[in-house]
Amino acid sequence: VIAGLEPAAVGRVRIGDESWQEGARSLPPHRRRVGFVFQHPVLFDHLDVRANLDYALHRRRTDGAGLSFDQVVELLGLGILLSRRAPGLSGGERQLVAVARALAQQTDCLLLDEPAAGMNPQETSDLDQLICKISEEEKIAILLIDPAFVKRRCPAADLHGLGRTDGLGARFSDGDHDTQRPVVGRADVLD
Repeated sequence: VIAGLEPAAVGRVRIGDESWQEGARSLPPHRRRVGFVFQHPVLFDHLDVRANLDYALHRRRTDGAGLSFDQVVELLGLGILLSRRAPGLSGGERQLVAVARALAQQTDCLLLDEPAAGMNPQETSDLDQLICKISEEEKIAILLIDPAFVKRRCPAADLHGLGRTDGLGARFSDGDHDTQRPVVGRADVLD
């Protein structure tokens, strides 16, 4: 629904002052500034990293907001990878390029579907820290669909009963009270 990929969906989605969905009226997916990162990174294998990132530039915002291309490359530490072709990258490197491509679009929202899938423990830890940094410093809304991330960041979290909010928050219990709170940044849980 947030991405606009379910044409029959009915609901309400607002990012800032912009309405993406009101009832059955929906802004088309190509007009929403959503950066997607899927479980398995989708890169153009015939292109090098720079060209994969350049592809995102045609979807950039025109209001000057967001990170520049160079800032994205520096934030993700991709400078040494720019000339490497996609098939020669490790799984973790491919995933970082996918995150960089989403950020290079100067999106309003990042939709991350289990972005650490297939990464080794060090790459997973680095990506977890990067997600937190982006959320805290760059003020980009992040919808993270990844119960494993919640468990890594909050080992005491009980994810049972969260339903559709898995990955957005965690339920904590002190024995007398149950509370649910976001794990990264601010999360509005929608029904």
